[in-house]
Amino acid sequence: WNRVRKHDIEQTWDASIAPHVVASYSARISFLVSEIEKRIPTGGRVLDMGCASGTLGLTLAERGYTVTLVDGCAGYLDYARARHERGEVHFYTGYCDRKFPPGDAFDVVVCTEVLEHVREPSELLGCLRDKVRAGGVVLLTTPNADYFRFRLPSFTEATQEAIDSLVANSKDGEEHRYFFTREEVLTLMRGVGIKIGDAGFFLPVWLTGEMKFSWLHRGAFRLRGKPLLLNGVPPKGLRWCARYLCASLWFVGTRA
Repeated sequence: WNRVRKHDIEQTWDASIAPHVVASYSARISFLVSEIEKRIPTGGRVLDMGCASGTLGLTLAERGYTVTLVDGCAGYLDYARARHERGEVHFYTGYCDRKFPPGDAFDVVVCTEVLEHVREPSELLGCLRDKVRAGGVVLLTTPNADYFRFRLPSFTEATQEAIDSLVANSKDGEEHRYFFTREEVLTLMRGVGIKIGDAGFFLPVWLTGEMKFSWLHRGAFRLRGKPLLLNGVPPKGLRWCARYLCASLWFVGTRA
């Protein structure tokens, strides 16, 4: 609880601690909410798999969606319950499989920054596909292996030992691995029957605070008294190099 609460304070409640963290987290949540809202009307059923402290799901519930939050860590869900104020939200502790959580007709299944923690990514993606209704939306994000700061082998280049060791992180997503390229995730999603609707890169270096951009955010905060709320997707003029400038990948697919 103390560790999750510390993240919550830095990401949401006290922008003076690390303004770039607030800017990055705000851009992430705003982007995900907007992608859901433009595809599924208010009142739809949303499953957030690997929800951590539940910020995205709780935000959607407050906007009128019926939300199911699932995480393998009971402490995360206890914390999410404590934060829940408005909207219909259901909480489940466990890991996704064909029978869990209950239901298989969600309008949206969200899985953010989880894929890089599991030993069998195709198995997880297959479970997500089974949970969404026909024509429903699967929204996935994961760190970008092509981000310029990370040069470790990606999924198709890694040894079996490296892949097997991912399970050690599956219960607690504190350490996110930059493990997948855009093409690798696209191949995995198509392989389990998820039809790709859109995909791209987001959270550019100047937003996440890398390369000393954190000082830019801190200076702007001192001048403005509030964080810089920047767009999470790089402008069109820089899309050609977004593969190397952006820390995260996003994918929207439908159940074929």
